[in-house]
Amino acid sequence: MKKTRKNAAGLSDREDVFVHEYIKDFNRTQAAIRAGYTTQTARHNSDEIMARPAVRKAVDRLLNERKERLKVDSDRIVQEIASVAWSDINSFLAVEPYEVHDFERRIVDGKVQKVEVTRIEERIRLRSAWHTIDSRPIQSIKDGKDGLSFKMHDKMKALELLARIFKLVGDEKDKGSTLEQLARAFISGARERSDGPPKEV
Repeated sequence: MKKTRKNAAGLSDREDVFVHEYIKDFNRTQAAIRAGYTTQTARHNSDEIMARPAVRKAVDRLLNERKERLKVDSDRIVQEIASVAWSDINSFLAVEPYEVHDFERRIVDGKVQKVEVTRIEERIRLRSAWHTIDSRPIQSIKDGKDGLSFKMHDKMKALELLARIFKLVGDEKDKGSTLEQLARAFISGARERSDGPPKEV
């Protein structure tokens, strides 16, 4: 029987390709297909490949290398999420009143005349100092034919992630939605603050 050649990490050529393809999108089946397995056998083979200690070790090593390159740590991730969770769209946008001058037909002294009228309308604009504010909560800014289009990252999703990271809420299927759990926690905390310390008798 021909012996499979292994590299320094103890991986065959196909295993090595699988490992590098897997960390691109963490899809085992697709990684197996890109490593040369057929679509019919890729799902089964991918589970078997990932169970091999040398493959698991190689995946962990590449992920740790990526983590070091990107300087990823838990504090930085929490800071990024928090920047979205505590964001306020009013820090970036302002409602600006402006005058619109037009003409209307009115009856003056029994005659139809054009009369100039002025009305106040409002438009949304970027605050002049918006670029000096933390821009991480901003998802996109577009200036199209219909005016300014300004979109921020999902604030509620960020709050939910923070709540779960700090265990402020539990499992939704056990205790209701994240919003309900946060509301209960807030009400409970407010009640405790209003009651104050126990009174001496």
